[in-house]
Amino acid sequence: MYPKVSVIVPVYNVEKYIGICIDSLLGQTLKDLEIILVNDASPDQSIDILRSYEKQYPDRIVVIDSRENKRQGGARNLGIRKAQGEFIGFVDGDDFVRNDMYEVLLNKIQETCADFVCIQAARVGEDADNTSTDLEDISPYVIWNEELWKANNKELTDIDREKLMVYGTGGVWSKLYKRDWILQNNLFFPENTAYEDNYWDTMMCLYVKKYFLIDQIMYYYRTNPESTMNKKGVYHLDRISIEEKLSSDMTEKGEGVRYHNGLEYICAVRYFSSTFYLLAGKVDSMPWEHVKRQKKFLKTNYPDFKNNIYLKKLPVKARLRVIFSYDFPHICYFKVKSYTMALQLYHLLRRR
Repeated sequence: MYPKVSVIVPVYNVEKYIGICIDSLLGQTLKDLEIILVNDASPDQSIDILRSYEKQYPDRIVVIDSRENKRQGGARNLGIRKAQGEFIGFVDGDDFVRNDMYEVLLNKIQETCADFVCIQAARVGEDADNTSTDLEDISPYVIWNEELWKANNKELTDIDREKLMVYGTGGVWSKLYKRDWILQNNLFFPENTAYEDNYWDTMMCLYVKKYFLIDQIMYYYRTNPESTMNKKGVYHLDRISIEEKLSSDMTEKGEGVRYHNGLEYICAVRYFSSTFYLLAGKVDSMPWEHVKRQKKFLKTNYPDFKNNIYLKKLPVKARLRVIFSYDFPHICYFKVKSYTMALQLYHLLRRR
């Protein structure tokens, strides 16, 4: 008898939090749940914790011990191939979920026959868990655009799919997907890279016929200072190559023209501008050769991006932030560094 839902949890250097994560899954009101824990060659003691849970709950927990570090994408792919559930969900090893999340998601995806159902997520502090008293007083991590609500629970058009790409619904971990839909469309994650979600979340939009949004916070995204996204390092350059791969693969699939406006917006905002400001704050020395490469890529593939229909819908300040980072990158970089230094000085003086 196969489980209804398989939840895949990539595990890497989260020994401090993984128990909270697993306990939130074991405590689900939905019991027809397979928990797949993928140890991604973690150098800490995470595997010992996973084996302990597996021994306690052999009918509910499956542990995959990968000797090769394939990053989040590779770990999730191992889980997808192992999953037996009719539906698949993802949870990061340092996060946790509300105790009825998967029951709510399962009921709604069966009721609507959507390809995926999505709930809201929220950021929580480093020490939070399901017993924290402030979980009711937090705001959603993503405010869903009204354009997404217009297409909610409806058969999507190409324009709807493009808007889904542009506006997004949040991380892969806030959803429940049909397993057959993932496999039939060969929706596997890029491996050995950071920012694999940026690729997967956009690519999967090509195949969505219907989605359903549930406006309730049920996923708790931990602010972990040791996570890849919060640490400084050159691996943030992965964001450049992953966006270039997305653009290339979309074009190879023949979707570059159909979704031109959406891809142009993603390239201008996420590939160039957001990445520029991210690197300015996350690396010690700005990699100007990569900025030059990005500008060339954007100019070659989307020379008219400043007139993009989605870019024009942004608030003036946000739109100018994108354009200025392209036209005046050194000035923008100086502003970011000046602000960072002023903030550091402020905190230093406060401690005295």
